[in-house]
Amino acid sequence: MSRAPLQPIITSRPFQLVTCDILGPLNTTERGAKYILVFMCHFTKWEVLELLDVHKLRTTPYHPQCDGRTERFNRTLISMLRTFVNENQDDWDLLLDKLAFAYRTAVHRATGFTPFEMVNGRQPKLPLDLFYKTCSDPLELDWAEYVKQMKISTIAL
Repeated sequence: MSRAPLQPIITSRPFQLVTCDILGPLNTTERGAKYILVFMCHFTKWEVLELLDVHKLRTTPYHPQCDGRTERFNRTLISMLRTFVNENQDDWDLLLDKLAFAYRTAVHRATGFTPFEMVNGRQPKLPLDLFYKTCSDPLELDWAEYVKQMKISTIAL
């Protein structure tokens, strides 16, 4: 009996489909973390990482074919962690916020946009942008204008 061919999952708006995966067990950190709970929006590629102090975990066997996008993000995250984790590999939990921000502000090949821009309709203001005053956004924007710009940005996607 042969398997059915894999079909791409198509989404048309932010947070229409959010998948979840547990990454670990990893080396236990000084704060007791062993696992990372990963949520991934298939449309925007926005991810949310949560630390878990799980003592016993039962899941279905590893089956990456079910959710390739989240599994691909997990491989990217592990690669990023390997680059920055300390020699004892017990500080990875302190790096998650910084690595998540780096991922969210990098252009995603599938969309041509950053996950940050897909969710917020604009690029983030980074410290160097503020220092060099490279931000072109108006300093004040009323709520109605903000909603109007978000709608225009969403339609453009």
